[in-house]
Amino acid sequence: SMIKEELMLSNVPKEITVEERLAMTLTFLAKGVSYNYIVRAHKLDWIELVRTILLETSEALWKALQPIYFAKPTEAKYSELAKGFLEKWHLPYCVGAVTNVEIILATSIRITEHNNVILMATCDTNYKLTSVSIGNNGQFSSSSYGHALLENILPLPGTGQCTADNPSFPYYFAGDYSFPLLNNLMRPFPGLELSKRRRIFNYRLSRGHQVIENTLGIIVARWHIFKKSITAKSTECKKFVLAVCALHNFIMSNDSEHIYCPEKYADWEDENHIIKKGDWRKELESRSNNPAISYSKCFIQKSSPTAFKQREDLAKYFENNGAVEFQYEARGIRT
Repeated sequence: SMIKEELMLSNVPKEITVEERLAMTLTFLAKGVSYNYIVRAHKLDWIELVRTILLETSEALWKALQPIYFAKPTEAKYSELAKGFLEKWHLPYCVGAVTNVEIILATSIRITEHNNVILMATCDTNYKLTSVSIGNNGQFSSSSYGHALLENILPLPGTGQCTADNPSFPYYFAGDYSFPLLNNLMRPFPGLELSKRRRIFNYRLSRGHQVIENTLGIIVARWHIFKKSITAKSTECKKFVLAVCALHNFIMSNDSEHIYCPEKYADWEDENHIIKKGDWRKELESRSNNPAISYSKCFIQKSSPTAFKQREDLAKYFENNGAVEFQYEARGIRT
């Protein structure tokens, strides 16, 4: 086992095997059961022992899986991601979809703090996370990846060419309205009465961005720890969340029979390129509890002046050389 050596160093009684600790943790994360449930199911003596087991095992899972499934990004890796977004979603120079979510924590007698956890995540076109970063005290920019993205110090590829008058077009992430507009982060045009060009841009960008919404939707649907607010301190919650993210990528990379994410579980396109709701949405709609995850705004809202021209150039490209035939009908636009 990849985590056995790590867990053998624990102070947990040796009669509780590594396999049993792993089973407890997977049950807790996947089924969303309480500490008391695990105490009763495994005939243990006290809750604190269960909490220790869950935290140590979650941390060990992340340590074992992180180097494999969340390796430090490289320029070559980002180029590969951009190729995927171009081929599948007709979005050039996009290296990933990004979102910022708040994980709601519940208070209890033991937990008096109420600092919800902010998770920033990016993904590829196959619903696998490419980065996860948790900020301190709800600050997006305090997360390591969030800081690197906002400061434009990620090892993104050079530049591409979208239009003749803009030979230098930076690679970027597809964001939504919660993010600022930056050279390496595109967001939709705001407003209701938009021009044809801007409506098409928003449509094309949203096709790429919906991948991260689906990725997190699959995670929330499959890992029931997120079915309601999490009773844990923020430091404890971080360990649980990172373990789930690592396990999600592990399963997505090894599930050859597509049991975890079967066909049409994520949103899918029909023959007319209309995106239909995936089954994970139906699962969440059928639940009575409010999930522990809600979308959060990035606290840094200052946009880059040069990014406005960059967005206009990309919009111009979508309307001309980069147009796809279905974009007009999808937006109800006459050509």
